[in-house]
Amino acid sequence: MRLIIPGILLLSWSACSYLTEFYIYNDTFEEVRISYVIKSEQGYGAFSDAPRLFVFGKYNDLRAADELPGQINYVPADLAVVATLAPKQALYVGNAVNFDLETDHADLYTNLKFLNIQSPTDEIFLEGIEVTPYFEELDRHSRYVGIVLQP
Repeated sequence: MRLIIPGILLLSWSACSYLTEFYIYNDTFEEVRISYVIKSEQGYGAFSDAPRLFVFGKYNDLRAADELPGQINYVPADLAVVATLAPKQALYVGNAVNFDLETDHADLYTNLKFLNIQSPTDEIFLEGIEVTPYFEELDRHSRYVGIVLQP
């Protein structure tokens, strides 16, 4: 009996939470250069100081990529991240717990000064709140939210 009530409480609290991951997907045929500057080194949330590189088939089917030297650079003094994405690579830029795109969209830009996306044919420069319409839910459970770069 002593363990049943704490066990039920633990299960009820954990069952309601889910982790949403934020990515920038390169679904083009060319390399893309991503750079962003954050406001603080918080280590969590969208646009954190700990980006990682993944390869993908589907937007919700990602696996860690073999990172080449210099493919992702973080400059702590400037709070700046610069990454080069090959086709079918995604840049993990952060996460949030119980995120909903309609109600929690401020989480996408709270720690962001600017985002710059460069391809051989186009360039997008976004400051803070301007990133919001570029993000979309990529699965029905809101676990993958991202910006998809397409040809």
